[in-house]
Amino acid sequence: MSEIFKRAIFWINKNSARVKLLLFYFPIAAVLGFLLVKIEWNNVYINITQEDHFVENAQFIAYFAASILAALAGSGCLKKGHLLNGVLLFVFAALLLFVSMEEIAWGQRLFSAGTPEWFLQNNVQKETTVHNLKPVQSLLHLLYVLTGSLFSFWWIPAKHIAAGKRLNRELKAAIRLFSPGWYLMTFFLPVVVIYAYFLLPAIQINEFAAWYDQEPAELLLALGFLLFVVAVMLRLKRADQLSPAGESVQNGRAALDPEGPTAGMPPEKRGQILREAALIAVVLLAALGCLAWRYMKVRHDSESLWKRKLSIIPSAALDHNSLANDLAAQGKTAEAVKEYNLAVEAKPDYADAHYNLALAFAKQGRMEEAILHYKAAIKAQPDYALAHNNLANALAAQGKLEEAVLHYKLALQARPGLAEAHYNLANALAAQGKLEEAVLHYELTLKARPDLALAYNNLANALARQGRLEEAVRNYRQALKLNPGYAQAAHNLEIVSKRLKP
Repeated sequence: MSEIFKRAIFWINKNSARVKLLLFYFPIAAVLGFLLVKIEWNNVYINITQEDHFVENAQFIAYFAASILAALAGSGCLKKGHLLNGVLLFVFAALLLFVSMEEIAWGQRLFSAGTPEWFLQNNVQKETTVHNLKPVQSLLHLLYVLTGSLFSFWWIPAKHIAAGKRLNRELKAAIRLFSPGWYLMTFFLPVVVIYAYFLLPAIQINEFAAWYDQEPAELLLALGFLLFVVAVMLRLKRADQLSPAGESVQNGRAALDPEGPTAGMPPEKRGQILREAALIAVVLLAALGCLAWRYMKVRHDSESLWKRKLSIIPSAALDHNSLANDLAAQGKTAEAVKEYNLAVEAKPDYADAHYNLALAFAKQGRMEEAILHYKAAIKAQPDYALAHNNLANALAAQGKLEEAVLHYKLALQARPGLAEAHYNLANALAAQGKLEEAVLHYELTLKARPDLALAYNNLANALARQGRLEEAVRNYRQALKLNPGYAQAAHNLEIVSKRLKP
């Protein structure tokens, strides 16, 4: 094993420029890959980015491996008498281990362990984790932005700080050792971009990103930390042995990454590396352009969508459905129903036409017929989230809560970020007396729709039924802040406030 490790180090040192370029471009290629899966195979993308699925499990493995390697590197430093580097590496290892265990809820779901009462009341996901505590959640996005920015750009000021004359050798050596190379910045930048997007409503584009899009960025962050620890170990290996007072000048330079991929190279080799870098950049830019074009076609180009549907749906069915949509928009529901019926006659498995017909029947109060066509839409397209949600609404109105809950959950399985499904599911669960689950889904609703006063009021109702009166009062007040004329919330607040008085 040691021989393999030595050969690997030799190969990396010999091809360090290419390795660093590949590392720099890898996250960009990975992001493009995730975008391709999201655009073309959205169900697969949603599945792998869910809790306890591929992406989150990969994060745990990366963080855990990084913590072990950092601890081993720290132990090596301490054995050689380099106290500062050793302590810093052990602290870093502890932080990485903490994050890795948070990713799997400290094994709670793995071992089906219960959640302590305090965490049930204060944790957004009702599990034993620190990062999902309500006070932490409000700062988590900012923390990701700051961490990603620090590890992306620290290498720029680090080289100037380490070159200063005021610091002793040991501090300079530590700054050099713990400066992420320029080639790792693309592993850390994605979390900066995605969480800045969530933090700044002004730059948000409707349906461009959902909450689960953070998972690929977090996976790249975890891989970035793993590679950073590996880079630190390689620097220590290259530096060979540090003197008790700090690095020698020669070893200090060996441990510091060059400022660019071609630093110190002869001109002919530098030209070859730059040509390779340019070629990779052109390929990635072309791939990005193709994906952007494809996204625009699928999401926004109505003509393309029309042609795409024509290839699988008879034109007569499309024409009837389109005409029916126009009639429904004009309030001519009865005429729209006739056209929707003609559409489903032309193509019996036309999911959109069944769904639209169900909406029209529901508007007319013909709920049994609406239910039949919601079910027909789902039969034609099993992951039709809106059809599941509206079918569940109809079933809940008939008092069939168990069946309604099932379809709300199927809607969320297809579209985890569908706020109305979370809200409707929470209402159904509250009606069943399943208050803990109801509270969870009200909170998920508000994560997606923080402007929904109804959700704050109903969340407060559920909290009050649990005896969590102070939390209920806060949520009633938030509902009134959003809608000062919300009479029901004001009435509920008055009642619960009286119960709080001794």
